[in-house]
Amino acid sequence: MIELVGTTLQTDAMDSDVPCIGFCNWKRISASSHGKPDNHRTPPQYNQMDITPIDDCELESNHTHFVLFDDEIDNVENIQLKRGEIERQLSKTLLGNKTVNNEIHSKSVFRNTVPIVTLLLGGNITTLVVICEGLQNEIPVVAIL
Repeated sequence: MIELVGTTLQTDAMDSDVPCIGFCNWKRISASSHGKPDNHRTPPQYNQMDITPIDDCELESNHTHFVLFDDEIDNVENIQLKRGEIERQLSKTLLGNKTVNNEIHSKSVFRNTVPIVTLLLGGNITTLVVICEGLQNEIPVVAIL
């Protein structure tokens, strides 16, 4: 499902670029993800490091950006909680700073111009906590059952 959404966002059906942000601990990235090219972009450059991946996680090639955490945030639950914090802070910062022609626009205008959506594809109790916090901040959730 994640690949389908990412592929759809990259096709000609979309008139504008939509950022898709992935979150992971940098030590958990598999060696095959480092510099893995796709058909549309040149591969990212990484410094060679002496790292043994813990979980062999693959970076999803359809994400446009990645937030890679250090050792302090090393398990899935902590990453989900930190992602929720980042989403809340981004939406608060963007809402507070949204101005056009020196006028601050309302929350509804902002929500109509910049879509912020959480895509739920399974999870655990930590996922439920993050989803509830997002809903309190008026971030819609699309749940795939």
